[in-house]
Amino acid sequence: AGAVNLTEYFIKGLELASLNSWSSLHNRSNALRLKAGGAKWQTNLNVFTEKNKNLFRYRNAWSGTDTTVLSDHGNVNGNGGSAGIRYRAGRHAVQINGYAYQASRLIPETMVQMESRDKQNDKTAAALIRYRHRSSVNVVADVSAVFHEIDFYDGTLDSTYNSYSSVYRTSLDFIIPTKAFDINGGVQSALFHAAVLPDVYEQTEWQHFFKIGVAKDIRKLRSRVALDATQRMIESDVLPIDYAATLFINPHRNTTVSIFHARTSRVPGLNDRFWSPGGNPALKPEQASRIGLEGNYVARLVRDIKMEIGCDVHYDRVHDWIQWVPSNGLWTARNVKSVLLYGAKPSLTVRRDQPGMQAALTFEYEYTSAVTESSVSANDASVGKQVAYVPLYSYHAKAMITAKRTSLTLLLNGADTRFTQSDHSEWLEPYFVVDAGIAHTVPIQQVEVVIGVNVENIGAEDYQTIALRPMPRRVYNISLNLHYRKQSSHEINTVP
Repeated sequence: AGAVNLTEYFIKGLELASLNSWSSLHNRSNALRLKAGGAKWQTNLNVFTEKNKNLFRYRNAWSGTDTTVLSDHGNVNGNGGSAGIRYRAGRHAVQINGYAYQASRLIPETMVQMESRDKQNDKTAAALIRYRHRSSVNVVADVSAVFHEIDFYDGTLDSTYNSYSSVYRTSLDFIIPTKAFDINGGVQSALFHAAVLPDVYEQTEWQHFFKIGVAKDIRKLRSRVALDATQRMIESDVLPIDYAATLFINPHRNTTVSIFHARTSRVPGLNDRFWSPGGNPALKPEQASRIGLEGNYVARLVRDIKMEIGCDVHYDRVHDWIQWVPSNGLWTARNVKSVLLYGAKPSLTVRRDQPGMQAALTFEYEYTSAVTESSVSANDASVGKQVAYVPLYSYHAKAMITAKRTSLTLLLNGADTRFTQSDHSEWLEPYFVVDAGIAHTVPIQQVEVVIGVNVENIGAEDYQTIALRPMPRRVYNISLNLHYRKQSSHEINTVP
């Protein structure tokens, strides 16, 4: 008992000092990617494995000394692959893709637990068949299936849960251009099945989507108007219609502006509605209303240097926000609050293109205020606070230069504090991550050999995007790509 109390006291000291940190000790992945193609067909094959081990580092709140402990928290062992083929003949094209992934991982229970007792095995498989026809009427038809299985072992309760989910989806989309306007639309039907065993829930339901839209060019005003409406159904229940209206304006050949208004809804998931205990079949869909403005301007500074300035501004309101809250000693899903979101995303890109050398510099800054306006709970501490996991600001920058056959790339990503609890009692610290890479191409007859080296998180930053899930520290990627081209008049189109 004395040891337990001492441990709790020590943990509290760490938390008060806010000096806990996670870092990845070892993250290794191996991948083999093969691509081939011709004028009518393309194919690709990807196979990969990944292993991850973690290191837990913390500082004693009283002595100020650092302690490093090897932990099995979050260890991942996974492997998977994907394959695809695309064939095109005239106006017809067929595409087939498949994907499979399996992983086992250890789940941490607390921040300083040195032994993970919870284990999880994931299995995922997906397949897609797509047909595309281009003519006076453009048609795209899809048939897809996704399967997901999770086996979760709770070491504390010594019990195992099995989760199975599958989605079978068919869709048909079309575009009909006419002299007056363009008509677009589509229909989609999906069969959802989910089961969490033993004795949690098992549910199967149909969801249907119907979409219709029109678009018209107004040449005198150098603009285009687009209207879309979507009707959703869950079994026989008809949901409110979603709609979007957009006005595109091209006042100058170097300037584009779009103004839009949309109302969308998010259907509650099967877990929210049917999980036992706590699921709420009476949940209403979340309703969101958005108004936005997007602008883009391109200018030529000198003969071979272009500058592009863009800015997106949005104002959103979300009603009937779904959240799991405690009620009479039981966590239940409820439509609890309304959230006001607004923000802006300015960007700047400068490019230089001249024979033998290309260079580009891009910077993006995103500001997002997402504050809880009201709640059905009188004691909701989240009212007036930023929504969990939404940073107030984030930024991204990329610099790239290519000279003859060598290219250099530098990436910078950062984000502000992200709160992990809606009352702001816990949070993740801001982070700033730098990646860099170099690639060189060596031509050998009909084969191009591309050798690349990429280093992610050069500064070995300790950071998390999700609580208790450490991101890798410094990661080294080495790649060797072989591009073989036949002696013909056309280039091979590889599948992206």
